[in-house]
Amino acid sequence: MAAATLAHIVAVPILLQGHIAPMLHLAHAIARTGRAIVSFITTESHARALAGSKHSWYWQGIDESRLRFLGLPDSSARSGQGEWIDEQGRWRGGMDAFAGAITGHMAMEAALAATIEGLESVDCFISDSLSPVLDPIASKLGIPLAALWTGSASLFALYLDIHDNGYIPVQGGKSSERVIRGVPGIGELQVTDLPTTLYTDQIDPGYQRAYIGMARLREVQFAVVNACEGLEGEVLAEIRKSHPNLLPVGPLVKIPGDADDNHGPLNSSNVGLWDENHDCITWLDSRAQRSVIYISFGSMSDFRFEEIESIGQGIAATGRSFLWVLREELVRDMPEDFVKMFARRTKEQGMVIPWSPQSQVLNHKAVGGFFTHCGWSSCMEAILAGVPMLALPRFVDQTFNAKVVCDDWEVGLRMIPKGDVDGVVSRERVEVGINALVEKGGELRSRAMELRKKVGAGSRESIEGFIDSILERRKD
Repeated sequence: MAAATLAHIVAVPILLQGHIAPMLHLAHAIARTGRAIVSFITTESHARALAGSKHSWYWQGIDESRLRFLGLPDSSARSGQGEWIDEQGRWRGGMDAFAGAITGHMAMEAALAATIEGLESVDCFISDSLSPVLDPIASKLGIPLAALWTGSASLFALYLDIHDNGYIPVQGGKSSERVIRGVPGIGELQVTDLPTTLYTDQIDPGYQRAYIGMARLREVQFAVVNACEGLEGEVLAEIRKSHPNLLPVGPLVKIPGDADDNHGPLNSSNVGLWDENHDCITWLDSRAQRSVIYISFGSMSDFRFEEIESIGQGIAATGRSFLWVLREELVRDMPEDFVKMFARRTKEQGMVIPWSPQSQVLNHKAVGGFFTHCGWSSCMEAILAGVPMLALPRFVDQTFNAKVVCDDWEVGLRMIPKGDVDGVVSRERVEVGINALVEKGGELRSRAMELRKKVGAGSRESIEGFIDSILERRKD
């Protein structure tokens, strides 16, 4: 197809692993249609890291000119938040880093506008729904704008309901016993089920500004959601009543066995900012079927050392095999030799690594359970692998995702009982939780496998329809 007949789409993610990966999966899916060129704009550090994966399977079937990375100076994103960014341009963990990444993203506007001016004709922008950095640029140039919601459709509906009814922040704080009415397909919610940023005593100005900007999802031409009809059809139908521009394109993760679709074959993709440890796959090969507990709390969840120490003690006490992804920079005040000493003491039982090819790990026959922070992408990857979850949500949407996983879909267990506002992470709770996950793994796994059958329906059609709409607008 000649370049002039291809749609040109510019995608700009927030500078966080959990937002970059879904946006890149979406860009990849669009490019694989053969009907569009995607310019993926991020910082120079991120662009180098992502472009470095071009040797992998992820690029098979794509002309490199159809998906290209453009880097803005790292300094354009710092915006006084330099203490939260490392030498590779990656944000450190915690709520402060989350807010810092959003304010840093907004600071990129001038550099972003200058880069866009140098591009050939652009047909559409895709921004992250939490950052309106592209809004003035799109308005000035008269170019259609899409906004990607990286969370679930259920969370989208919840935020809209709270936003439209003026419940910002939700009064009563974390200890409130107030019940919030549910969204379609989801049962009643307690305050502790809500995203942590909505508690009166935890509201953050940077995140709050972006959250209030959610009203823009009604104003953009395309509200793109990381959801699929099979899992969240009821709530998607409800959202469409106020958002006829809704496009469900999820799940924006790798789908096992989909070698011919836009997600590629199941293997390492390295679509993130960290190097994956592949020795863990060889180690898993040596373990019995469903004998390993996989432990990962994502790229942003920060912990006190006392919590990590308790988790390690609880894991060791179970005597069960484990694979633990432990990012040392996300642990406050951790002794320098803790990881090395813990790995040495438990070398016959488990393995500790800094980052993993998570989809490949979850789909390995040796993995029997997933101890997780309940990031939305991690939840989707676990369901696609049919792996039951032990939930330890930390902040933002993770508390809501844990409620959906454990209470509504019943494919996971809570490590900390619902209603426990202190949320103490103890050795005993970790040990009891992991053992319960193993004991109930069969029934949880069966339900996960049933959910897995519902995933993916309609996503490709949504992407094709999105490109059709863009090309039609070009004719006007």
